Amino acid sequence: MQKTEQQAAEQRQHDIDLYGSAYVRKRENGSGFGSFLEDYGLGIAIVVFLVFFLMPI
Repeated sequence: MQKTEQQAAEQRQHDIDLYGSAYVRKRENGSGFGSFLEDYGLGIAIVVFLVFFLMPI
């Protein structure tokens, strides 16, 4: 048990060094609507563009 906790702490520190503390904090806090928009915002924007601007009138 203690070994897995130590490995998890080492992995967390490695992720902080690699990605930064804000990313790790966001990942640990879970996802809300804001992270949904961050993850899929570009895709939503592309779909809206295609629907409204490229559809024949």
